[in-house]
Amino acid sequence: MRLPAMSNFVNSTCRCILLIGVLLIAASRSLAQQPGETIHVAVYEGDGVSRTVTEVLKDLQTDDTIEVARISTDQILKDELGSFEVIMFAGGSGSKQANSLGADGREKVRRFVRDGGGYVGICAGAYLASADYDWSLNILDAKVLDRKHWARGFGDVELSVHSTGRDSLALPAERTTVYYHQGPLLAPAGKPELDDYEEWASFATEVTKDGVPGGVMSGKTAIAAGRFGAGRVLAISPHPERTAGLDSVVPAAVHWAAQQADRSDLVIFQQGDLPIVISAPHGGTLRFPGVEARKGEGLKGGGAGFRALRDGGTEELALEVARQLAARMNGKPSFTISRVHRRYIDFNRPANIAVESEKTRVVYDQYHAELDAAVRAVREKHPTGLLIDIHGQGASASTVFRGTKNGLTVSGIKSQGGEQYVTGSKSLLAFLKGRGWKVHPDPFDGKEQSGYTGGYIVQTYGSHQPHGIDAIQLEFGADYRKAAVRVRVAQELADSIAEYFEHLQSLKPKLK
Repeated sequence: MRLPAMSNFVNSTCRCILLIGVLLIAASRSLAQQPGETIHVAVYEGDGVSRTVTEVLKDLQTDDTIEVARISTDQILKDELGSFEVIMFAGGSGSKQANSLGADGREKVRRFVRDGGGYVGICAGAYLASADYDWSLNILDAKVLDRKHWARGFGDVELSVHSTGRDSLALPAERTTVYYHQGPLLAPAGKPELDDYEEWASFATEVTKDGVPGGVMSGKTAIAAGRFGAGRVLAISPHPERTAGLDSVVPAAVHWAAQQADRSDLVIFQQGDLPIVISAPHGGTLRFPGVEARKGEGLKGGGAGFRALRDGGTEELALEVARQLAARMNGKPSFTISRVHRRYIDFNRPANIAVESEKTRVVYDQYHAELDAAVRAVREKHPTGLLIDIHGQGASASTVFRGTKNGLTVSGIKSQGGEQYVTGSKSLLAFLKGRGWKVHPDPFDGKEQSGYTGGYIVQTYGSHQPHGIDAIQLEFGADYRKAAVRVRVAQELADSIAEYFEHLQSLKPKLK
């Protein structure tokens, strides 16, 4: 993600589920690439691939753990990508490569990456990976800046390389000179369905030819790393394979792309010390190794039934909310957040709908065990508490829906402080609306939106239950889940929660 502080926050505060790795040893390509294992790389050949691909092949052949083969569109359409860990698209023309692949070929590549394959794109391949053209693969949350002047020139440029880029690509220094030939200037696209990329390097200098305005290139992303489903994506705008002394960069890129997220990281959780618990069950993108997607045979669909669509951007939003709360309230909230795709597990449903295998049932049980422990800890240590269950909805992009089963799951605060804390001026919705949010219901005492009145999690852990706490489901429209506004949204939600708890200080009785 393009939030290094967020990564540090998660790494330093989360305990990850250790049980899962034991269950998944038998999975093949879906496990992380082990050191010393052969990595099978498919290098695309077709229209739009320039002769610089020979330099890519030469660099790859210097690494005896990499086995390289060329792959055509016909082979991709015949599903021969399944024999490889990584696909690479070299320089040339991104649009011509896309047209050569065709719509079906592009979808095959997308599926390959989503299911755990790695992608490395250099120059044209970086254009192809972006989410900016109608022919793009849309596997990296990146747009291309100054598209009008894409043919801006060529020559050596200096990159400002961040530590992750240096470590992952074996780049020699914070400032590295590399050959550039009209590659993309990347920036976050803000697509809610895609994960934010992490910038590994930016342009420190620029090249321009006559007729191309200057002052545009410097500071823009040159190397971007991201995740698409269970796979990794690396977009490199310049040409390390055409730069003396950087012949190890392309092999290093392949090694990084061949790795996958640690399978013990399908759910992340933290037990904090604030009276706040955050849940985000539907934002994950990862494939569950060795398990087929749920089919839902014989199950009803709809609001409380079988669904497999993910709530894009909610995993990242939940983590950012946790970070903002920690900064404001002098403590850490608890959280339980899914990183596995909803196709495999639905944590906001009872088990008979949520899972269809013993392996996924173990992870489902772990998610709820952690959530239950967090809720019980709040009851034991604090006079009142709040569970926020974060979701995404497609009914209204500009609206956030409240779900409490029309007040049932916040029975505790209603009995202690009255309706003012649920539907009045001291309610969470009131504080959100005061910050310019469009909320529903409004007026706050109106009926909650059908289909979004509160699901399994708030019904299981709400304060109407003997061991529950006040629980509110928040369904965010797409406008609130875009990467470009995520930090602001998280700040405003954290500020509203903090303000809500300031008003609760006058309520002293312990929860029973």
